[in-house]
Amino acid sequence: MFCVNITANPKLGKKKTGRFIYTE
Repeated sequence: MFCVNITANPKLGKKKTGRFIYTE
C-alpha cells in the first residue's frame, strides 16, 4: 500500500502525524 499524508507535505507522509490515506 502507498501512504499519503493529506494534512501536511506529502514528503512527510512517513511520519506518524496528521491524517493518512492508504491506497492499494
